[in-house]
Amino acid sequence: MPTFTLKCTDEDSTVTTKEFKSAYLQEVVEKTGDFLRGVGYYFDDLTIVKVEETEETIEDESYEEYDPITGTNSIIDPSYLNKN
Repeated sequence: MPTFTLKCTDEDSTVTTKEFKSAYLQEVVEKTGDFLRGVGYYFDDLTIVKVEETEETIEDESYEEYDPITGTNSIIDPSYLNKN
């Protein structure tokens, strides 16, 4: 289980520390919010925003070609070859 240590040192060298263990994101956010409020920050809410990941597919028409004369492989990009 992950362990968290939050530490804040004020201008007058006062040290505030909060340590906790949690495997849940919601609990980590709540405890972090409590810590921030405890050291003087003011805010309405800390929230978790879940964004769905979308997979971008990029069509890659390039291919590898072997040149038996030089004994090398080359990457051929047809889109580059078709440019005027």
